[in-house]
Amino acid sequence: MTAARRAHIRRYREIVRVLVRHGLGVLVAEFAPGRLPPFAPRLFGIMDRSFAPAHVRMALEELGTTFIKAGQILSTRADLLPSSYTHEFERLQDRVSPVDSSAVRAVLQEEWGQSPDAIFASFDNVPLASASIGQVHRAVLADGRSVVVKVQKPGVAEQVEVDLAILRQLAQIVAARGFSKGVLDVVGLVDEFAHTLRGELDYEQEARNAAAMSRNFAGDPHLRVPQIYGAYTTRRVLVMEEMSGIRIDDSAGLRAEGIDARSLARRSARILLRSIFEHGLYHADPHPGNFLVGRDGALTALDFGMVGRLDAHTRDALVRVVFAVVQREPMAVIDALEALGVRFRSADQRPAIREVAHLMDAFADMPLGDIELAPLIGEVFGFAARFELQLPADFALLLKTLAMNEGVGRQLDPGFVATEQAARYLRDFALRRITSPRWFMQSLHVLTDAAGTTARLPHRIERAISALEAGEVRLDATSSYWDRLHREVAAASNRIAMAILSAGLAISAALLLPRSIPWGLSIAAAAGGGGLLLAVVVLVSTIRRR
Repeated sequence: MTAARRAHIRRYREIVRVLVRHGLGVLVAEFAPGRLPPFAPRLFGIMDRSFAPAHVRMALEELGTTFIKAGQILSTRADLLPSSYTHEFERLQDRVSPVDSSAVRAVLQEEWGQSPDAIFASFDNVPLASASIGQVHRAVLADGRSVVVKVQKPGVAEQVEVDLAILRQLAQIVAARGFSKGVLDVVGLVDEFAHTLRGELDYEQEARNAAAMSRNFAGDPHLRVPQIYGAYTTRRVLVMEEMSGIRIDDSAGLRAEGIDARSLARRSARILLRSIFEHGLYHADPHPGNFLVGRDGALTALDFGMVGRLDAHTRDALVRVVFAVVQREPMAVIDALEALGVRFRSADQRPAIREVAHLMDAFADMPLGDIELAPLIGEVFGFAARFELQLPADFALLLKTLAMNEGVGRQLDPGFVATEQAARYLRDFALRRITSPRWFMQSLHVLTDAAGTTARLPHRIERAISALEAGEVRLDATSSYWDRLHREVAAASNRIAMAILSAGLAISAALLLPRSIPWGLSIAAAAGGGGLLLAVVVLVSTIRRR
C-alpha cells in the first residue's frame, strides 16, 4: 500500500469520527451502502436526517482548512442551500492556534534557501493572526522597512490535496447515485472549489492579485493597496508593506479621528462598483477585518487571497440585467441572465418570465432608497431555487460580495442603501461609456455588421422557400441548412436589438445630460448625430445589398 493510499484511509477514518461525534453519522451509511452492516445507522445513533446547521458548522471547523473553506464558499450559495445553513456557515471561524515560530522559520529557510536572520533586522515570533492556512508576523527588513510576513503552515498544502481527492470521490458518488437529482453538477462544483482553494494556497497568485488591484486604482486617493515585496515572496511566503489604520467597523475609533462614516460607506461602495464594472477584478472577501481606514479617510484593502473576476462579456450582461429591471422588461431580464451563464432546466420560460414580473411588481412602488440589497438578493436566490437554476459561481460570489458590502455600509451609516448607490454609479458609468469614442466605434461596427446580415436575410429566405417549392429540401430537425438559417435569423435579431439599443442610448445621452452645462449640448448633439449617422449607415448598407 502506497503512502498516499494510507494517508487517504487515515483521513477517511478521521472524517467518519468527526461526523459521528457531531451527530452526522448517517451520512457515512448514505455514502457507503453495501460496505457497512445494516445496524450501522443505529450504531451511529442517527436516524433523523434533519441535521442541525450548527452541528454541520462545528464539524466543518473541526475537519480543518479544506472543509472550513468549503463552508465559507457554500455560505455564498443561497441558490444551493437553505438560508439556515448559509447563515450558519457565515459564522465559520478560520482562526486556529498558531504553529511554533521555529516551524515558521523552517518554512522561510526552505523557501529562501537562507536563514531569515539574513533578511530581517528583526522578526516578531508572536503572530499577529493565525488562520488554518497560514499565520502573519511583523518584521523589519535589513534596510529598515516595516513589513508583514504571511507564512503558510507546514503540511497544509499536502493535507488539502488529500481532502480535495476525497471530496471529489464523494461528489462522484453523489452524482452516480442521483442524490442531486441531476440539478447540480456536483463534480464540477468540487473542481471549481479545488481551483479556488489552490489559488488561496499560492501566495504568488495573491501577490499578483494585489498588484493588479494597485494598478487599477493607481492615482485614486480613496484606496490604498500594500506594496508587495516580490523579491521575498514565494508560493508559501508573502512579504508586504505594513499598513496602519482603523478597522472599518471601529465606530469609536473613526469618530475619534473625525472621519465621516456616512461618506466612508459611500466611498466603500463606489470602490467595489468600480472594481466590478470597470476593472472586472474585485475583492471578494470584504469583511471588516480586511479594510483599514487612514486618518485622511482613505481605505486600505488587505488580503487578496479571494478575488472575483468578471470578463467584459459578463460585465456587459450585468449592465443588461440592471437596464432590463429598470425598464420593467421580464423577458429581457431572462435573456440577460442567460447571457450571464444562468442555465434554465426547462425550455418553456414562461413561468420564469411571470415570476420575474411578479418580483418587479413587488418592488415597483417602493422608492429606490427603501429597497435593501440583501432582501433583493435573497429573492434572486429564492427564484433560482424555485426554478432549479444553475447560477455560475462567479455570479453567486458577486451577489454575496455586494450583500457583505451593504452590511458594512449599514454598520457605518444606518441610512446607507446599496441599491441607491449602485443606481447612481451605473447612471454615470453608462453615460461615460456611450460618450466615449471607443464605444461609438464599437457601435458603428456592430450596426454595420447588422445591416449586412439584415440585408442578406430576404434573399436567404426567398431561396429557402424556392427550394421547398421545388422539393429540393426535406424538412428535418437535423438539417444543416435550417440550422444555418436559424443562426442567421438569430444573429440578425441580436444585431438589430443592439442597433436599437445603441440608438436608444444615444437618445438617452441627449436627454440625460444636463442642458445647463455648456458642453452638455455639444455632447448630446454628438450622441444624436452619431445615432443619425449609424441609421444612415444601416440604410445605405441595406440598399447596396439589394
